[in-house]
Amino acid sequence: MRRLWISVASTVLFVGGAEVVLRAAGFGFQPAPMKIWNAFQGRRLEKGRSLHIGDPLTLWTLRPTAGCLGLGDKVNAAGFRGPLIPLERSPGTLRIATLGDSSTFGLGVAWSDCYTARLGDLLERAGVEAEVLCGGIIGFTVRQGLEHYREHVRPYRPDAVVLAFGAINEHFPASLPDAEKIARMQREDRGGGLRRRLDRLRLMQLVVWALEEAGIDTTGHGESEDETLPPEVRGDPDWPGVRRVTVEDFERDLRALVEEVRADGAQVLVVSMPRRPEHEARMPILLEYTLGVERVARELGVRFLDARGVFRGQPEGEAPGQPFLEGDPVHPSPYGHSLLAEYLARGIL
Repeated sequence: MRRLWISVASTVLFVGGAEVVLRAAGFGFQPAPMKIWNAFQGRRLEKGRSLHIGDPLTLWTLRPTAGCLGLGDKVNAAGFRGPLIPLERSPGTLRIATLGDSSTFGLGVAWSDCYTARLGDLLERAGVEAEVLCGGIIGFTVRQGLEHYREHVRPYRPDAVVLAFGAINEHFPASLPDAEKIARMQREDRGGGLRRRLDRLRLMQLVVWALEEAGIDTTGHGESEDETLPPEVRGDPDWPGVRRVTVEDFERDLRALVEEVRADGAQVLVVSMPRRPEHEARMPILLEYTLGVERVARELGVRFLDARGVFRGQPEGEAPGQPFLEGDPVHPSPYGHSLLAEYLARGIL
């Protein structure tokens, strides 16, 4: 016991002494943090004043009461775009949730022009009392959508859920796949206080610095995303780099999302989201995600809505308008949102 106490005391004195010396010398080292989104959006998240906030379950989510990028409306108190919907169900009212990325969020258009808002209006005109919940978040992949449904959308118990993923975000280069980032964020969130206290120790920082100098990656984050890759490179199906969500993982996650929604008693509508044809021609990997949407819908026997085909049937430059925002390869214009809403309304009715 005496030798044990001497060993413990010696260790404490050594660590304490080393900590004092390192702090007096001004030493400090922090490895590069995990890149949650991209360089630009990461800086905005750190400042805490952007449309989004960090979330250990979905990497990021909408910040309640944040302004929607100068579009005249704000995120509601529950963290969704659109009017606040109570958790309690209204008898006789059809509740629909839309899940997707920035096209479902309505990037570049006012809330009243978004397909989710228009969908509710069209159903009301058809004599169906309906309320709609917009679960679209900018930059989301289907992997994030799965967590978003589990944590934030499921409590609303929708009657029908529209799944609109696979347009573009999944194919982007990444330091880690989204699934690994989410798992790491959740582990760090559970580790909480102890992990943060250890990270503040200068002696621990010295050890990490020495390992990094020796070429050992202590973060497990891998190499950073190459955000400068031209579309022709990252759009090649044979590109060997890491993607946010591979085509195989996309189908797996979409299948899991469909099955969970159905297990909760809701109807599912799977949407093939539109893109400009010339963009697909430059980036053939994108079509692989579209084919993945079709395969999952066919395999699981759920309603498949080919919005991509609807948009391709609209000659650009002719009345009543362009289906995409000007110069944008994927985001619908107000007219494009009206096309989506009408198509979805027919499918739901």
